[in-house]
Amino acid sequence: MITNDADLGQTIDQMERMYRAIAALRGEVYPTSPQQFALMAEGPLEELSHLQEQVDAYMGKAELIELIGASERA
Repeated sequence: MITNDADLGQTIDQMERMYRAIAALRGEVYPTSPQQFALMAEGPLEELSHLQEQVDAYMGKAELIELIGASERA
């Protein structure tokens, strides 16, 4: 759970490392075995989704979307 800006920075750093790892897998594994790449990337992709949800919650994404929608209707 992200509770402050330092946590946010650490989460973003973690997400960056995971994206780089998936990119490396894509370069190394995908060309010879797309199915193996999919299996190996599944866990990190799920974790990235979970981390993105935490970032969205901390940043107040749902509230922002609501405010944007309200301002567009006004």
